[in-house]
Amino acid sequence: MVKPIYLRVCVCVFIAGIFCAGFASQASSHGVFKLTLESEVEELRVTCFACHVKKEPKTIRNEFGELFFKEFKGMELSSKWQEAENDAEARKKFEEEVMAPAFIKALKKIGEKEHESGEKYLDLITEGKIEGTKLR
Repeated sequence: MVKPIYLRVCVCVFIAGIFCAGFASQASSHGVFKLTLESEVEELRVTCFACHVKKEPKTIRNEFGELFFKEFKGMELSSKWQEAENDAEARKKFEEEVMAPAFIKALKKIGEKEHESGEKYLDLITEGKIEGTKLR
């Protein structure tokens, strides 16, 4: 069951601040994306490997990760997030006001796309069928 993000966004942003660290490039994963997805889809648990390939640099994305990367093209989310590395309040605000909403917008768009299996990504996501995701 999909839940509105607004119910848990404050908690997610706080936790994201704890989990986010050391992002080297624009392709870096962000804890706020993981936590936003988990808050949007009840009972879903997400690892880095939902978007990234195991044993490869984080700049290497799988099919699902590439879909998000294309949606974020030109937004410079990672570099803007990095700019606020010494200002926890600014970083938190950016995650809450820019990153989480951008992720939700991309998630809705990607959810309507069809996977090579013929299923919509939304179905694969909510059923925990994307590699790196599982239902509790």
